[in-house]
Parts: sequence; C-alpha cells; structure tokens
Amino acid sequence: MTRSRLPEPTVTACQTNVRIDQDEARRILTRLEGMSTDKAHHALKFRAGIVSAPLARVLEQGLAEAARFGIRSDEMTVGSWTVGDGDVVTRLRRMAHGIADWITTRTTRVEVQFRVIDWPNLNTEDVAADRPPTEGR
Repeated sequence: MTRSRLPEPTVTACQTNVRIDQDEARRILTRLEGMSTDKAHHALKFRAGIVSAPLARVLEQGLAEAARFGIRSDEMTVGSWTVGDGDVVTRLRRMAHGIADWITTRTTRVEVQFRVIDWPNLNTEDVAADRPPTEGR
C-alpha cells in the first residue's frame, strides 16, 4: 500500500485587465517570489512607481481570499506567478470639429499563488485514523 501525502494548499489571486506593463510586473514579481506576504505587501505599498499599486491590490485580493479560509497573512509566502496578455481596452477620444479617434490600451493578466508555510505533511492514512468511525457502512 502506498502512502500518499496531502497536497500543499495554495491560495490564488488573479486579476485581469491590469493596466501595467508586463515586463515591469515580471521584474517586480521576481523580486517578491519567496518573500513572506507581510513583507511583500509592505514592499509594494511603500515603493514608488506606477506598477506597485496594482500589484498591491492583487496581493490584497489573495490575502482576503486566504482570510476567508482562516489562513493568516503571516502564514503564507509568495509562490509562483504568471503574467500574460489581458484584453485590449478600446475607447473613443473626441476631437475638434466632430472628429473622433480610437484609443487602444493593452492590459495585463496577473496571477499570483501563495504557499502556506509549515503545512503539515500528513499521510492520508493518518487523516483517516483521526476521523471517528462511521456507523452503518
């Protein structure tokens, strides 16, 4: 009989249509990878630059999602991330004499996964042993 381990829990925060440059988002997320979420949030909140505020909102979304499951922010680290193409936002710019021009803005899709620190690597047999026996089956 093989003993399998429970998968490590991750919390994922995903936001589409973020108006930041993909290369800058990758550069900042590379620096944050492996950092605790408290330090990462502090680094993004008080860092100068246009990219920091939208990435801080993605991080806050992940922290809020983890809080719904009872995971505190000091129990997580920034894990893997992906940055990709988002939608193209198109708007109209009114000009003089009834002329209009199109404005297209490229957006970015940002997905960050947070890992839980010190997740107990329990075996499924140990978990089954902790449960009370079911009657009738």
